[in-house]
Amino acid sequence: IRIVRCSAFGFPKVNCRVIGEDTIKIVVPKPKYWKAFPGAFCYIYFFRPARWWESHPFTIVESDGDEQHIVFYIKVKEGVTLYIYNYLMKQPDHAADIRVTVEGPYGHHQPTRKYSKTLLIAGGNGIPGPYAHALDLASRTSDKQVSLYWVIREWKNLEWFYDELAKLGHYK
Repeated sequence: IRIVRCSAFGFPKVNCRVIGEDTIKIVVPKPKYWKAFPGAFCYIYFFRPARWWESHPFTIVESDGDEQHIVFYIKVKEGVTLYIYNYLMKQPDHAADIRVTVEGPYGHHQPTRKYSKTLLIAGGNGIPGPYAHALDLASRTSDKQVSLYWVIREWKNLEWFYDELAKLGHYK
């Protein structure tokens, strides 16, 4: 079943870019039938010679207003993420196109829409899930109070997620 899901998604070359000291941004075109939801996650398989069999779950961020792509913000740890990071650091502009496939989305819908007030808290690279919920709630209605708190170690971490946070500012 996993092979069928990956085959149905396809095997596109995607832009992978180092955007922070320990963060990789991956922008993936998605098939028209494919639907994500706030807090969903997917497994990404990177087709690189030494690590093609490894997959890891990552939270999805749908691009606001961009129905054709999904975005992943990946914290570099060990295994395939470190391998991809080291590869990208050797590339011009620390970016490259890498063939991948995506399996998912997995997870379940949280009932955040039924509450008049929602408090979302994230730490470090854990921002994509709470951000996806905040964007979903803010874009659907103006009668809900949505608070998103993001705890980070250094101000420079705002740089790699600034555009997404700015999108939330358009909703009042």
